[in-house]
Amino acid sequence: MKAESKCIRSLVTIAFTVATGLLCCSCATGPTKRYVRTSPSYTIVIPDVKTVGIINDVCIARGRVDKKGYYSVQDSRIAESHMLASAKTHLEGKGYQVEFDLAPFVGAFKLFDFPTCEVITGRTFRASTQQEDGVEDTRPPFFVSPSLGNDEVFRDALLDVIIRTTHAIALFNIPPEKTFSSSGNIRESLDVIAERTDVQHLLVMIANGRMTSMGESLKQALPQAIGVAILTGGMVSGAVYDVSYIDGYIGLIDLKSGEIVWSNHMRLKTGPNSVIQEKFFREQWVPQLLHHIPAKAKPQNAEQDESTVPSKAAPSASSTVR
Repeated sequence: MKAESKCIRSLVTIAFTVATGLLCCSCATGPTKRYVRTSPSYTIVIPDVKTVGIINDVCIARGRVDKKGYYSVQDSRIAESHMLASAKTHLEGKGYQVEFDLAPFVGAFKLFDFPTCEVITGRTFRASTQQEDGVEDTRPPFFVSPSLGNDEVFRDALLDVIIRTTHAIALFNIPPEKTFSSSGNIRESLDVIAERTDVQHLLVMIANGRMTSMGESLKQALPQAIGVAILTGGMVSGAVYDVSYIDGYIGLIDLKSGEIVWSNHMRLKTGPNSVIQEKFFREQWVPQLLHHIPAKAKPQNAEQDESTVPSKAAPSASSTVR
């Protein structure tokens, strides 16, 4: 009877621990500079960055794709919208003028294979546009924005830059500017984007995430806890289970020089379903990944902190490209 009581207590404990852990995943941690990298010309270029354009590509999976999970276009587009709005507000708050923000694709960066660091065009992934309805093997990108119209040259240029930016930032042992500038016809793609958008500096934001429900995490954890509790007579309990997370890759590109001036990447774990919530991007994801982009100069006689860089002009109202 004592052993049974211990087992029951262990199960209750593990269930409570998993639930608490999932909720605590959404608690913010402080911004880190560990993965922030800057180019040799950073200190020269960054003071002249006054206006920027923003593009992003987000891909959110429901569950593990290798275990009958799938990429949700609907969830990804919701996350893209929240990310763009939060990034625009954050940068404008630092004194930058955001000329446009655009989410041209969902999952374009999936053409890049992280394990091999190669671009693979022929493979497919389980993806759906409407939750569980119509899940099928699909080649990335899983969605192309109608705002691109029939401009295939612009579309291909954006696709190229997103893939190459992901590649350059993911290779942490090589400076991003070296990998990026040596990537195929990247110079032509940057020229096309500069011509179409009339900006010199482009912020590329990539996010690869997975959404795991609390029920799924508990379903993974409890069988393990039962087995451990039985084997140890209730003396030990423990389990390994999936949580929701987003891996972020961000690069600020000088379209004229073809250089990634500033970059950052980070994994943020969060609570169930938080990866598509506006609050998560506004209060955690964007503030942490963009924290170390320096603010422009404050008005004369205003106190400046160490993250402030000189600015010659105040920003004006921005317009949005959809």
